[in-house]
Amino acid sequence: MSASVTVNIADEVVALLNSASGGTFTPTFTATRRYAPYLTLASLATLAVSVVPTSKDQTFSSREHIDADHDIKIYVQKLLAKAQDPAEIDPLTLFAETIGDYLASDDGSGTSRRLLATSNASLTKLSGPVLFVKELLEQQEFSAVITATYTTQRTFR
Repeated sequence: MSASVTVNIADEVVALLNSASGGTFTPTFTATRRYAPYLTLASLATLAVSVVPTSKDQTFSSREHIDADHDIKIYVQKLLAKAQDPAEIDPLTLFAETIGDYLASDDGSGTSRRLLATSNASLTKLSGPVLFVKELLEQQEFSAVITATYTTQRTFR
């Protein structure tokens, strides 16, 4: 794993999404970690799910503890057959919401997906999906962004 905690968390989110059992997501996809979600329109002929580590904010909760919030953005992108067609956009919107719901739920056996095992990061906030970027829709590109905030705590002595 990388030395960056934020990048490690993004990698864990990718692994979590990609390990979902068959039928969890429709349509199916393979999430990819990127540093920016900029893809060519031609590459968006198939659904793209990009996981992007974006920021880290630290709070000094005591002399010995630092809480860090790591924002991970999940981009759902797809080239549309026709601009602003609800018949095509509505299912993609539901799909993006399903990703957020999946991250916030448990795995069916009582184990929460909100706590990532390797980084010991815990999902504390979920925003989005933010939808309908006018400029992208005019280019026939659907783009939704979900922000997942994971919190870690470090102790210094």
